[in-house]
Amino acid sequence: MMNSITRRGFLATTAAAIATASAGAATVPRNGASLRIGLLGPGRYGTTLLRAMDILGPRHNAKVVAVHRASLDVVKKQQLDGVIIATPDHLHAETSIAAMDAGLHVYCTSPMALSEQEAARVRDAAQASGVTFQVGGDIVLEPCLRAARSMVEMGAIGEVRWCSASANQDPLNGRSWPTNASFTNGPAARPLHDLWAACAFVTQVRTPKSVSSMGGTFDGDGELPDALHLSADFNHGVHFNLDCSPTAIPTTPTVIRGSEGSLIIQRESVSVMPEFLGAADTSEVWHPTDGITPSPLEEWLTFIRTGDPCTFDAELGNEASAGIARGMAAYRKQVAA
Repeated sequence: MMNSITRRGFLATTAAAIATASAGAATVPRNGASLRIGLLGPGRYGTTLLRAMDILGPRHNAKVVAVHRASLDVVKKQQLDGVIIATPDHLHAETSIAAMDAGLHVYCTSPMALSEQEAARVRDAAQASGVTFQVGGDIVLEPCLRAARSMVEMGAIGEVRWCSASANQDPLNGRSWPTNASFTNGPAARPLHDLWAACAFVTQVRTPKSVSSMGGTFDGDGELPDALHLSADFNHGVHFNLDCSPTAIPTTPTVIRGSEGSLIIQRESVSVMPEFLGAADTSEVWHPTDGITPSPLEEWLTFIRTGDPCTFDAELGNEASAGIARGMAAYRKQVAA
């Protein structure tokens, strides 16, 4: 059972196995050589990624050669180039660090880390190792966000003032480790991690001065909130308002307000609303083309060979993980009061 897997026991076997499995892995196969990939955690997320690799692997000359629930011991003789980490959240950071220290490229399912300290260590390990690191958050690669970022960079709305965004999650989607405080920050914190990364990607603001939160549980049984509101203040007067609700109702558009106008961001469009002129003057500035957006996993496989930094890299992951960790600390303090 997953409850029997301790951080110390997991890492003791994983670190040793990675070190052996990755002998010579620091040499990046940026040519046509086949990529040998290992996967940790073939649960719900891991199984989805395995199926994706069945499709993407042949396109990128990559193959999953070893799969294990909680250890790489069995693949000690395998020569891995990279590893997909789909274990419970509390193992993400330490396993990522061990893999990168051994020269392996890393795809880590979201969230990257559960604490500010872990997040900073993952970021530092990625910078020191030079491997290709990707956090598996789909939303950050949405074309609408790239378009919105371009609008911000071009000054379409002036100086960024605040960002408002929302996410949702199914409150009845299982009651296992995703709601256990020993393994995760909870069902609301997980989508908010990717939402924070998306807002930071578009606005390019970093490191909030303060983060506050309020929330609760939908059915009263969980240890952690499935409804959560985060409020973050940054330098230069920038503010984030992020919400996650336990509902299947579609979320509202993301709004980024600037000194001269606002961006209304939806998956199918990005519109600009000039300040003071009202919604009647809103104009659409982007809509999707027929191109196919690569998944985070496909981008990772591509960039292992090209050496380009992934969109949801360890730097952006550090921003998201640290921000959510501060929000959860504020929530726990509120609950304890």
